[in-house]
Amino acid sequence: MHTPPIPRTALQAVKNFRTRELRGVISHLSIFGPFPEASESAAGAGTKLANPFLPKRNPRSGKWRPPKYSMRRQADLVKKAHATGTLHLLPPGPKKAAFEFRMQRVQDSLPKAPSTKLAVEAKNAFQKSGKTMDELVAEIETKAKELKIQTAEPSTSTPSALPVLVEEWATPIQWVGKAVEKKVPGAELGIRLYAGKKRMFKGHLWERVRAKRTRRHTILMRDMAARVSNYKNYYKKRRPNPLKPSRLSKAPKLPF
Repeated sequence: MHTPPIPRTALQAVKNFRTRELRGVISHLSIFGPFPEASESAAGAGTKLANPFLPKRNPRSGKWRPPKYSMRRQADLVKKAHATGTLHLLPPGPKKAAFEFRMQRVQDSLPKAPSTKLAVEAKNAFQKSGKTMDELVAEIETKAKELKIQTAEPSTSTPSALPVLVEEWATPIQWVGKAVEKKVPGAELGIRLYAGKKRMFKGHLWERVRAKRTRRHTILMRDMAARVSNYKNYYKKRRPNPLKPSRLSKAPKLPF
């Protein structure tokens, strides 16, 4: 069985997602009613669709429905859209916001390496020509701009590896619903799991009670000799001669 390439499969998943949402608008309107009118600042061109990544409230019953797509499916769609460069076609959601924030943090942490080609050209030009450093820097900047313009121009001779987006599912969509970002301590530093906590790891039960058990054991062992002595002397005082009959202050009573 032939397995299609990953970019094409991922693009098909994004296409199926948008097609499914466009065809389900009538069903949504029959259950939840018409969409709320957006303000003038938020109004935009495109078909109005409910954001399937957010929970919805039924205006008739007042009950809330969970998102149409679970967190796992949202994360899967976001990864596939990022691989095909169609992340902008997905609606805003918690997984998309977290993915964009993570990618931005990774991009900021990468070192900015200088261009090797420009560095070699600058070194050769500096050795061969007797120009000053300012003149060489100006020439390098000019070549860098030209190189950037050339790489930005799309090549018409090379065919595209992915199919061209069709208008049926790539039409502009205005997603209805506001995604409220949940503020988690330590999210900006990438330590969401342990931020704001007194201890990082919970540990086993025997590890949590080890200090208390050690303290109690130390106290018991410190007073062990005195406790044994008190136990033995207690019975010695009551019955100095255990083999002799017991000394009772009162005569025994008969059972009848």
